[in-house]
Amino acid sequence: MEYWDIYDRDRHFTGMTMKRGDPMPKGGYHIVVQVWITDGHGHFLITQRAPSKPYPLRWEPTAGSVLAKEDSLQAALREVKEEVGITLDASRGRRIASQRCDEWACPGFLDIYVFEQEFPLEEVCMQEEEVIAARWMDADEIHVLIRQGRFIENNDMFYLEDVLAFRL
Repeated sequence: MEYWDIYDRDRHFTGMTMKRGDPMPKGGYHIVVQVWITDGHGHFLITQRAPSKPYPLRWEPTAGSVLAKEDSLQAALREVKEEVGITLDASRGRRIASQRCDEWACPGFLDIYVFEQEFPLEEVCMQEEEVIAARWMDADEIHVLIRQGRFIENNDMFYLEDVLAFRL
């Protein structure tokens, strides 16, 4: 069972929490992280969503909700460890964007992180209920998936070019 801290539209903690799946309180927001991992050579670790998840079989960077009492960096590190089994070095990344998303079914803030960390694909240990495949992809391959409608898109990918140009 997941619990989320609830924030107001200015990202101030309200003191309330909610159970995932319950209706969001009026005027409430939660925080979601999206984590891009680059090898520093122009490739990004992209995973394919499990068929049982919403937007089945689409490709994406690791993402997930911030749990109650977590900050978004802690959530980014946790989500990567849970979904692909990689322990990220917090000093090798940073939050590059954040945006309030009022149009989501459950309104929230989207925090975009990029980490530079190289490792062989064989080290990826996928959480089967979340991820069924993982690949290192370059910007051109990611753009092809987007054009084909096979990539998760958030808010018109306002941050994508910043991610693809990331240098630590």
